[in-house]
Amino acid sequence: MKRPGVVAVTRPYHGLGNRVRVVLSAQLLAEQTGRSFAYVWPTGRPFGARMDQLWHTERQRISRARSILLSRAHPYRDAGLEWIPEATDDDLWQIRTSQPLALPEGIDAWHPLLRELRPVPEVADRVHRVFDDHFRGAPYVGVMVRTHAVSHENTLRESPIEWYLDRLSEIRREHGPVPFFVSADTVAAQERIQAAFPGTVGLGDKGAYNSLGALRLSLVDLYLLASSAHIVGPHYSSFPELALYLAGPAIRLETSRSPEDTRLRATDELTQVEDPTRPSERKRANS
Repeated sequence: MKRPGVVAVTRPYHGLGNRVRVVLSAQLLAEQTGRSFAYVWPTGRPFGARMDQLWHTERQRISRARSILLSRAHPYRDAGLEWIPEATDDDLWQIRTSQPLALPEGIDAWHPLLRELRPVPEVADRVHRVFDDHFRGAPYVGVMVRTHAVSHENTLRESPIEWYLDRLSEIRREHGPVPFFVSADTVAAQERIQAAFPGTVGLGDKGAYNSLGALRLSLVDLYLLASSAHIVGPHYSSFPELALYLAGPAIRLETSRSPEDTRLRATDELTQVEDPTRPSERKRANS
């Protein structure tokens, strides 16, 4: 087997958003520099799903143990890429980070690679069922809530549940009974949103945190958020950003700390999708 020229290395505790942006931005670097590509995607109790259990992929995966062995001769490098000029003669670049790579000028963003991914049937079928049952033919607003104890302290501090209740009430006053889809990392948070806004749709209990089943349902959440007309999400979280990149430039993500121009305005025309597994392909609601 040919040794890859670039290896994207994620850590066991990295979440879905961190893993995807590292793998895809490193793949793009490999493509643009003429190097082959592989990735490290550890699984276990902190994260229970391989990439190929979530999306169809033919990317080469290598084990964490092999990567550690290779690091003796090919040290781990960071996402900043300032090291590239001095590492030109190194036939293997191992990049270990939780951040997207600072790609050189002239290299396109990795977001189109995300939009090319196709979820496995266990995910795609559930996405279509929920979408067809509740949202087909009508625009809706996606809501991502993080209240789990493992969430970053900035997220918990800056995006309390009370902020969501106030903001969603404001959206309903301006847009009428627009449907909400809620993705929450705790049952309590989801139930509170649903109680405040009857008719809100959510997937319910996802099971053990970051188990295979839970991660597949999180991916269902991701595609349903991306298929919405607008996303209201938590501050300092990569998951709703991933949904935004999946959807493309047609929608916006607003948080409690994002600029004013990210907010959903009363005059905004809402868009909708035909295929919720291809959320970047959309049309205006009245077209």
